[in-house]
Amino acid sequence: MQRIVYFSTICVLLCLNALVIADPLPSYTITTTSISQTMGSAMGGGTYTYGSYVSISATAEHGYKFYCWQDRNTNNPRTVLVESDSSFIAYFEYDTFLIQTNTSNADYGSATGAGKYQYLDYATLQATPHRGYHFMQWSDGDIQNPRRLQVTDNMTYTACFARNSYLVDAQSANITYGVVAAGGGLFLFGDTATLIAQPAQHYHFIRWSDGCTDAIHKIAVDTNITLIAYFAPNGYTITAQSANESYGSVSGSGVYDLGQQALLTANANTGYHFVQWSDNVTSSPRSVLVTSDSTIIAYFAINRYNITALSNNAARGFVYGTGSYEHNRTVILTASPSSGYHFSHWSDGNTTNPRQFLASQSLTLTAIFEVDRYAVVGTPSIDSMGTITGSGEYSHGSTATLTAHANEGHIFVKWSNGETANPYRFVVTEPVTLQAIFDTLTHV
Repeated sequence: MQRIVYFSTICVLLCLNALVIADPLPSYTITTTSISQTMGSAMGGGTYTYGSYVSISATAEHGYKFYCWQDRNTNNPRTVLVESDSSFIAYFEYDTFLIQTNTSNADYGSATGAGKYQYLDYATLQATPHRGYHFMQWSDGDIQNPRRLQVTDNMTYTACFARNSYLVDAQSANITYGVVAAGGGLFLFGDTATLIAQPAQHYHFIRWSDGCTDAIHKIAVDTNITLIAYFAPNGYTITAQSANESYGSVSGSGVYDLGQQALLTANANTGYHFVQWSDNVTSSPRSVLVTSDSTIIAYFAINRYNITALSNNAARGFVYGTGSYEHNRTVILTASPSSGYHFSHWSDGNTTNPRQFLASQSLTLTAIFEVDRYAVVGTPSIDSMGTITGSGEYSHGSTATLTAHANEGHIFVKWSNGETANPYRFVVTEPVTLQAIFDTLTHV
């Protein structure tokens, strides 16, 4: 029993001695720094026991964002194993921000400059008003345009526009004759100004300075404008009219003062022309001295056009259809080739024949004729007895020559049309196919 107690005491002493002798685990320093304190900071540094795991992190300042650690690791936060003194540097980069632009009313104008920008870059905003509008300010109260600003955050800028104001100045050319009763003043772009010309007793309104002849003149305001109302003593009525309104129209009718000149114009419709007035005057426009009420009639007539159809070679073909045609009358041109020739096309490239169209102008068209070409084919009646030369394509009227060449032991006899000439020459007027008849030589 004493031995057992003694042995246990020795074991305990040995274990205590081993604990005193074993070295404790070492500690190491983890250092975290930022490449730029302006851009951001790094956290998690300190002294840690060997083998432990430490979480380090990088926090970017406004306008920047974490890029990576110096060892290219992009985890943030990241966990590192403590094995030695280590230094971790956090790298940052410029953040990007979205600049948006819009308008208070898309009908009034547009705004440009929107996009993605790096922190502290400069964006240029441009507000462009549409016609009749002007830029007032941006939504933050700034009135610069174009506007250059430094980007520090996501922002939206609204361009505010407003309608332009314009002055409508309405006056009377002679206040004794009449006045402008209403209509002048300031108007916004797109508004309608209603001007009223009011003649004095024994006078009448003639026109406004912009040519309008309505005493109540409505105008869409889009600029500053001065309009003058013209009045005159009551006068005479000049009636100008067309003898046939489907042929043309006449302008210039109206009420004129005694001694005033009325300008009459005859306007022919398409396909017609002015001939004369009912008083035999042939000029248009014309001035008429006003001495009384009068009616003047304009006479028009339908246009006629000379259509000339020619052949590029009279020997090759003829063309029909030449003549004088009224406007919109149907013209039919026919190209008729001579024997041995064919119609190719008209001088304007058209290949239709007969060709039909409506007369709308005088013109000359030439029919292009070309000579016919025919195939001339010569063959042996029996291939083993001989060959033929001279086959090919020939123009009408040219001379073809076919020659029969007998092989050894054979002799040419005649052509399939009975001709015995060899070579055989003939004028080509159509496609020709001939066989050469050969025979076997008989040796005595």
